[in-house]
Amino acid sequence: MENLNKYINKQNKALLESSFTMEGLFNIIHDQDERVFAEYIDNYEIKKIKYKDFRSYALKFARYVSLNVKSEKGEFVGIYLENCLNFVAAFWGLLASGYKVALLNVRLPKEINEHIIDMLDIKDVISYKEEFSINEIVINNSNNYLDEVVSLDEISNPTWENEIALSTTATSKNYKVCIYNGSDLTYQALNAKSIIKKNSMIKRHYNESLKLLTFLPFYHIFGLVATYFWFSLFGRTFVFLNDYSSETILKTIQRHKVTHVFSVPLLWNTLVREIKKEIKLLNDKDKKKLEKGYKISRFIQNIAPEAGLKLARCMFSKITQATLGDSIKFLISGGGYISDETLEIINSIGYPLYNGYGSTEIGITSVELRKKYKYRVKGTVGVSFDSVSYKIIDDTLYVKGKSTCSIIINKDKTKSVINKDEYFNTCDNVKVDKDGYYYILGRCDDVCLNENGEKINPDIIEKKCLLTTVSNYAIIDLDSKLSFVFEVNRYLSSLKIKNIYNEVSSTINNLNKEGYMINKVYFTYDKLVNPNAIKVSRKILKDDINSGKIKLIDFSELKKYQELSSEEVNNEIYNKVKEIFALVLEKDVKDISNDAHFIFDLGGSSLDYFSLLIKMKNEFNMEFNFGSESYSTVKEFGNYIIDKMKDQ
Repeated sequence: MENLNKYINKQNKALLESSFTMEGLFNIIHDQDERVFAEYIDNYEIKKIKYKDFRSYALKFARYVSLNVKSEKGEFVGIYLENCLNFVAAFWGLLASGYKVALLNVRLPKEINEHIIDMLDIKDVISYKEEFSINEIVINNSNNYLDEVVSLDEISNPTWENEIALSTTATSKNYKVCIYNGSDLTYQALNAKSIIKKNSMIKRHYNESLKLLTFLPFYHIFGLVATYFWFSLFGRTFVFLNDYSSETILKTIQRHKVTHVFSVPLLWNTLVREIKKEIKLLNDKDKKKLEKGYKISRFIQNIAPEAGLKLARCMFSKITQATLGDSIKFLISGGGYISDETLEIINSIGYPLYNGYGSTEIGITSVELRKKYKYRVKGTVGVSFDSVSYKIIDDTLYVKGKSTCSIIINKDKTKSVINKDEYFNTCDNVKVDKDGYYYILGRCDDVCLNENGEKINPDIIEKKCLLTTVSNYAIIDLDSKLSFVFEVNRYLSSLKIKNIYNEVSSTINNLNKEGYMINKVYFTYDKLVNPNAIKVSRKILKDDINSGKIKLIDFSELKKYQELSSEEVNNEIYNKVKEIFALVLEKDVKDISNDAHFIFDLGGSSLDYFSLLIKMKNEFNMEFNFGSESYSTVKEFGNYIIDKMKDQ
């Protein structure tokens, strides 16, 4: 095993002596020839790419860009790709060929990206599909090198640009574009050494490798800085996903022996929700054993954190082997407000999960780094990194420092140059404890008034909820009343509806006992959150409720659905499938029987069948993976859906 401390000092010195430019970062990152830069699965085999080979490919990509981009040098060119090797090659290729880079968020609505393109006067975009009415260089969103790039020579005498642009995630409708230059990102990278000094666990390897899952998108500040820049500078390995399904994520982590995963709370909350479902199936004796195991794990982790984590992995091996495996060394949650229960359960079973903080405007600015269990589960975001400083004014966090963005362009195209000597208002409510550690309480513009006139931040309340029967929910202010809104699948058995009703009722009662008086509870069959979004946006949710896009139903109505028999629920599913058949085939519902074959009896084509699957997926919120089976009638589709829903 190499002397890590010596290597970290060497790379940090190179950063300090660099030009503090994007060119300087590129050269330091790629001057690590034989180290493995990336791994990915191709045709069931693990492929490995070395740093020296990727450097050559990135410089060839610069040549490819210069031959295909129509913009003038120094202008912004967009990248509209998900994480893959070609994303990283396009990023460096554009900069090396003299273009600024705009990282477009693939998960934002098209109209927002179109507005961002207009805000930055973008004329070209490297994209995985034809999406915008500008010059598009369409490439595969893949990890395989492009033949048209490999055949080229590396660009000679690169003329480097020094700026990149990222957009805020638009969870409110007041999105912005933030411009970072090489100096800003170099200071972000320089924070890595002090992080390692405070918590040596972040540099732990498994079988002499440190591998990061590229789960967080690189067009998000968290993914770009905390995943890519922090670890590429030290020659670590990035594991790229083929898709973002939960099955692929778990299999990739286990097969590649991933050691580090950084994610938004959605992933961690989902993981705990599944763990809690399994715990519910245990008998009373095993549940008592589990609770005893938790207590032992927490006790040991507070005395000897690393020994305690190893012990916890042994005690909870059935859970860890079914989830993230045994290679995990360090986890970070950021980009949102994580549940206390999530922090407790994941840390208890032997996975060290830390909570961090940052935003598109200020970059990544703090992470809780104390090793002991009792600190990891407190929900703090630590203390500010060396490159920034914090200040609280009227319970609001202000940040200044050398690693924040340099320019902010607002939705109306007004531009603000950031003075690094002045504090920036994050609009986040915070508190600080007696030891100087910070807690993010929520957004200032999300504050609601309780019945007694007390100001309440919904994020604090939501952190106390971790429902296993409901995926999406939100605390919002509706008609000046603190309300709980949750999403329900339209086609559920009476037993599952009863479980939902009981769990929501219990949750609301517990909140009220703690002094969080929820005035109204509603459910809806409509989607509360975009499938690609990382969290529910309260502003967008309220707009959708007010416009009628999301229809709320009083919680008391849910009880009525418990009275439906299984046969009635099944018939409702068959009728909905029949409606979708009729819609796709442009036929009257009464002309479609439950046993009529979609193609042979009803005249559908293969293209119609493809449309049918898409509409089925959107209606029932499930994948239709038939394998070797064939499904062609209303009854066959209905039975498939009914069987799948038994597992939900």
